[in-house]
Amino acid sequence: MQFLVMRPEHPDYPRQVARLAAAFTATDAPTDEYTLMCQRLDDGTLSLYHVTGDSLDLSIVGEVIDDSYFVWAVAGKGFRTGVTELIKRVKGAGFKSVTCATAKPGIRRMYRYFRDLKLTETEQLNNGCLCTWHELEV
Repeated sequence: MQFLVMRPEHPDYPRQVARLAAAFTATDAPTDEYTLMCQRLDDGTLSLYHVTGDSLDLSIVGEVIDDSYFVWAVAGKGFRTGVTELIKRVKGAGFKSVTCATAKPGIRRMYRYFRDLKLTETEQLNNGCLCTWHELEV
């Protein structure tokens, strides 16, 4: 498995960023939230990773908040394997938890794979979707 930090000068960077737009489709303002993510990637407050391996091709964007790693967006193939590797790396870096939010029921089901994941907040979005916030102590 390869866990590559993607920088803007990398030739595949635009494709990795573009495919992350799908992570925002259930939000109240998909274009605005995707644009904010892109701006924060450009200013260096968010990091982009490309995780590859057998049946694995995943883009992950996140940021450090205090002693936690907040996952902004995930897109691609191999969610469980890629996120499991992310969790190992977050733990190895000394952080205490991984946090995330999702408004997509399918992604919420995938996160249930991580049994110790705690539901920390729920929010009814204006578009009718339920957004859930989660924390996994590592």
